[in-house]
Amino acid sequence: MSVLHSERGDAHDSGSRATPPEGTGPAGHPDEPRADTLPLPSPAREAGRPEPPVHLLDRRRIALERTVNALSGAAIAFAHLVALLVLWITNAWPAWALSLLALAWPAVFAFLLWFAIGWPAIDYRHWRYRVDHEGIEIWSGVIWRQTVTVPRSRVQHIDVAQGPLERSYGLATLSIYTAGTRYSKVDLPGLDHGVALGLRDALLPKDAEPAV
Repeated sequence: MSVLHSERGDAHDSGSRATPPEGTGPAGHPDEPRADTLPLPSPAREAGRPEPPVHLLDRRRIALERTVNALSGAAIAFAHLVALLVLWITNAWPAWALSLLALAWPAVFAFLLWFAIGWPAIDYRHWRYRVDHEGIEIWSGVIWRQTVTVPRSRVQHIDVAQGPLERSYGLATLSIYTAGTRYSKVDLPGLDHGVALGLRDALLPKDAEPAV
């Protein structure tokens, strides 16, 4: 795989390496890049072999993240409003400080609303993964972008986990545990549950027992 160093024992993070460029979205989803248009570096391409496909996460992850962010944002906005009312009733702060806090509340609410509705789609577009005979490669990050490569030979065991909200959307998180000291656990969220199980079976050593 393209980012493996000569020492291929540990999962590797390229830190600020740019996320693969985005292509043109399929019909009906102009903001979703097409995996088959991404010009990613690959040893298979250099050797003249067919390239393994680059996959996106399941689109249901956007709805899941919107639900999670909306619940978190509502809790933060409610706590901010309660604190404002308590300070106003008890006169614990001077009037000018309370006025500033009251003026800040709409801005906080607007940011939380954008974070709940707009951010999940942006974050979704920056996740990719690719599996080949050497292992799995994962691209992620909007501001701080990274590439993590997990060689198949270093995989110790793999978990497929579903929280209550993930289960309601039919999604799961694939957690890969490696023998390395850095990135000894690598998570790939937002997968269809069946896809996650298939990846687990494909990446596990033949003599390992799967965990769910």
